[in-house]
Amino acid sequence: MRSGPLVSALGAAALLVAPATGIAGKRCATAAADPATSSQVISLANAHRAGLGLGSFSGSAKLESAANAHSMAMARSGKLFHSNIDEWSAGRSAAQNVGAGSNAQIVFQAMLDSPPHREALESPKYRLVGIGGAMGCDGALRVTVNMMAGRGGR
Repeated sequence: MRSGPLVSALGAAALLVAPATGIAGKRCATAAADPATSSQVISLANAHRAGLGLGSFSGSAKLESAANAHSMAMARSGKLFHSNIDEWSAGRSAAQNVGAGSNAQIVFQAMLDSPPHREALESPKYRLVGIGGAMGCDGALRVTVNMMAGRGGR
């Protein structure tokens, strides 16, 4: 059973919501994973959480694998959308933020500027994280942040 907010970074000026020009309805064969995104976003998130007196996220290989696959799917499609949280949450409380922009810092800031995204990033119940990024044919970085409660809900 899934619980927690299912949110996407929409409405912020730094995020792309519309399909990329020229690839709408077509898959992008040249989308590329961006492995640096994970370390950049987890550093930004943990610094933000530390400033609030919250514990750091712990990386999860399972959540990161799901985030990378989802970011690649978004990059290929030129769109933002959510994955099925039930596929990676193992029945625990979980949330997913997705966004797009020119770099990881801009996407992370847009998430902080959006109240539901900020709420998920600042929730003390989410201790595990997996972050993926992929560059689309349109030059926009698609980012997925999968967050999940640790064992026992902590």
